Amino acid sequence: AWTTRAQPLSLPNPLAEEAHRRFLWTAPLFAVGIALYFGSAGEPHTLSASLPIAMAVALRLTLRTYPPARMILNAMIVVAAGFGVAKLRTEWVRAPVLSQPIRNAVVIGYVERVEHRADNTQRVTFHVVEIEGLAANRTPKRVRIRLREASAVIRAGSSIRIVARLAGPPPPAQPRGYDFARAAFFLGIGGVGYALSRPQVIESDGPQPIAVRVNTYLQKLRAGIGQRIERALPGETGIMANALMTGERSGISQETNDLYRDAGIFHILSISGLHMAIMGGSVFLALRTLLAAWPAVALRYPIKKWAAVAAAIATFAYLLISGGAHPTVRSFIMILIMFLAILLDRPAIALRNVGLAALVILFVMPESLFNAGFQLSFAAVVALVAAYEAHQAHSRRRRQSGIREPPPGWIMAGLRATWLFMLGTIVTTIIAGVATAPLAAFHFHTSQQYSVLTNMLAIPVSNLIVMPAALAAFIAMPFSLEVWPLALMGFGIDLMTWSARQVTALPGAVAAVPAFSQTALQLMVLGGLWLCIWRRRWRWFGIPIAGLGLFAAISSPHPDALIGKTGELVALRDETGKLAAIKARRATYEYRRWLEADGDARKPEDAWSRQPFRCDLDGCTGRIGPHRIAIPRSPAALVDDCRRGGLLVISFPRPSGCRTAATVIDYLAMRDHGTHAVYLNPDRTMRIETVEQFRGHRPWTLAARAAERQARWAEARRSHSSGSDKAADRNASKALPSSPFERPEIENDGHPLYWWP
Repeated sequence: AWTTRAQPLSLPNPLAEEAHRRFLWTAPLFAVGIALYFGSAGEPHTLSASLPIAMAVALRLTLRTYPPARMILNAMIVVAAGFGVAKLRTEWVRAPVLSQPIRNAVVIGYVERVEHRADNTQRVTFHVVEIEGLAANRTPKRVRIRLREASAVIRAGSSIRIVARLAGPPPPAQPRGYDFARAAFFLGIGGVGYALSRPQVIESDGPQPIAVRVNTYLQKLRAGIGQRIERALPGETGIMANALMTGERSGISQETNDLYRDAGIFHILSISGLHMAIMGGSVFLALRTLLAAWPAVALRYPIKKWAAVAAAIATFAYLLISGGAHPTVRSFIMILIMFLAILLDRPAIALRNVGLAALVILFVMPESLFNAGFQLSFAAVVALVAAYEAHQAHSRRRRQSGIREPPPGWIMAGLRATWLFMLGTIVTTIIAGVATAPLAAFHFHTSQQYSVLTNMLAIPVSNLIVMPAALAAFIAMPFSLEVWPLALMGFGIDLMTWSARQVTALPGAVAAVPAFSQTALQLMVLGGLWLCIWRRRWRWFGIPIAGLGLFAAISSPHPDALIGKTGELVALRDETGKLAAIKARRATYEYRRWLEADGDARKPEDAWSRQPFRCDLDGCTGRIGPHRIAIPRSPAALVDDCRRGGLLVISFPRPSGCRTAATVIDYLAMRDHGTHAVYLNPDRTMRIETVEQFRGHRPWTLAARAAERQARWAEARRSHSSGSDKAADRNASKALPSSPFERPEIENDGHPLYWWP
C-alpha cells in the first residue's frame, strides 16, 4: 500500500469535451485579424502583413507536441491570416481617389449602373476612361455622379461625356461614424459629385472592356425585366416588386423606406439571404417533388442531389439578375455552401456550414466585416441555426429516452401543424430579433418595439405569396404570361405594406437609441457567439459577457459639442441636454446624422435653435461647461476672440497674428481631420476627438489625400523652378491650388491677423 502511486486528479476539460466545436471559432478569429488590420493607425507594408503568419506557422511547427501551445498558435495563425488577407484585398482593389475637388471635371466613360430616384433624378456610376486635365495615374477607376433630372441617353454601356463637380468620397459625419469613403474605395469609386451639364453620347475610341460588356448585357436584361414588371404593376407596388426581383431599389420613395424600417421589416426590401433561401428552396422543393412522383427516376437516381444542383443554378441566375450587389453575393455564397453540403451527404442546416460560409465571404471580401447587412444576416442565421441544433439535440434525447407519442388524427394533425407553424414564426422572429437588436441599434440608432408583430404578419406573406409568385413570374416571362403571377405578388406586397402601416401607427412603435462604443458591441457579439457555439453548461457565461457589453453601451459618453467639417455647422447642448445648432447652409444631412447618433428623433428642420448661443452680426459664442466657445464671423470679432481663452472655431486658416491660449480649430484642422467632437471630462477639462483619429493613415482617408496633395505641390514647384519645358510649366500651374486655403505653406506660416477671405 505504501508503494502505490497516487493517481493524478482528473478535472473536466470543457475544450476537450467540445473539440468538435472549435472549428466554429475559425471565422470569428479570422474576423479579429481583419478588424486589427482596419484598426491600424497606418497602412502596413505588404511584407510586414505577411510576417506574423510566417512567425506563427514557425512557432506552430516548433511546439507541435504541446497541445495547449498548439491550440493558441492555431488561433494566432488564423488571426494573422485575416490580417494578411485584408491587406492583400486592399492592394488588389487599390485605385486612385480624388485628393481635392475639381470644379468643372470633363468626364468621359462608360455607364455601368443607372439608379432612378423617386424625385426624378438619376445617380449614375461611370467606368472612367478619361477625366480631361487629370493624369492617368490620378484618374479614378469609377465615379458616381448625380444628375439633376433623368436623361434618356443614359443607358448601361453608353459612352458618355459629361461635365461635373467632383470630389473624393466624403468622410464620416462624426467620429466613429459610418465610413462611406472606405466602402467606396473597395467598390473602386474614387470620386462622387453632381452634373453641371447634360450628358452627351459620344463614339468610343476602342472596344469596350469585357467587364463593361458583360455588365451592359446584365443591366439591359434587368431593365427589360423591370419594364415588364412596371407595366403589369404600375405605381410603387411595381417598383417594390422590381426591387425584389431585380434588386433595383432606387425608385422606392423615402416614405416607404422609412415605413418598412420603422416596422422592422426593412430587410424584406433588399435581396438578401431570406430571398435567396426562398428562391433556391422553392426550386429545390418543386423539382424534388416532381422527380419523386416519377418512380422510375426516384428509385434509381439521387434526385435530392439533382434538385440541389438545379437550385444552385437557379440561385446563381437570380444573383445575376438581381445586380450582383455585395449583400446578394454574400447570400449566394451561404446558399451555395448549403447545397454543397447536400451533394456531400452532410446536414445542410448546421452551424459548421454557417461558419464556413462566413469564412469564405471574409476571405473574398474582408471589408464585408463592417457592413451592416453582413453582420445582421450572420447574427440572425447563427442564432437560428444554434436554436435549431439545440432543438434537434433535445428531440434526439427524447427519442433515446423511449418517450413515444401516439399518432394524432388528421384533424388534430392539421391543427397541430398550423399551431407549430405559428409558434415557429413567433419563436424564430424573437430569436432573430434579439440577435440582431444590438447591431441594428449600433448602425441605425433605432429600436422597433413591435417588430415581432410586424414580422409575424409580413414574413409568412413574403414566404408563401410574394417570393413564390416572383419565381412563377420569372418562369412565365419567356411565354409573356407574367401578368397573373405579378398580380399575386402585388397583392402580397400591398398586404405587407398595410401590416407595416398598422403596426407603425401604434404608440411607441419606434424608439431612438443613442450611439455607443464599438467595445460595447464587441462584448455583446462575443457573448452571443459564446452562447451559440458551445454546447456544455459553460456556454451560459455568454450571458454575463453580453450583459457587460450592454452596461458599456448604456454608459457610453456623448459629445458636448460638435464642429462640422467646414466650420459652418456647430452644435451645443441646450438646457434640456439635446443638441442644438445654428442653421447652416448645406448642413442638413450632417446635422441629421448627429441627431440620430445622439438618440434624438427630431428632424433637422425642427432642431435648429440658437438657444445655447449668443449671436450677433460678428459671430456667435456659447459655453461648454466652464469653457467659452467662440465662432467669429468678422475681423473685429476675430481680434477680440484671439485675446481670450476657451475654444475658437474659425472657418479659414488661423492667421499668424492670432496668438492665444485658446484651443483653435481652424479650416486646415477641419479639412485634414474632419468633424471634431468635444467632450467635457469629469475634471471639467476638454477632450477633443476627430474623425481621422479613428481612421488612421489609410488609402481612403483624408490623411492619404493630404499627403498626395503635398507631393503633387512639391512636384509642381520643382517643375516651375526648372523652367525647361513650357508645357510642363503650364501643367504644373494647373496643378497648383487656386485658393489660398489650399496652399500648404499656410499650415506653417499662416496669414497676418488682418487677412480675411
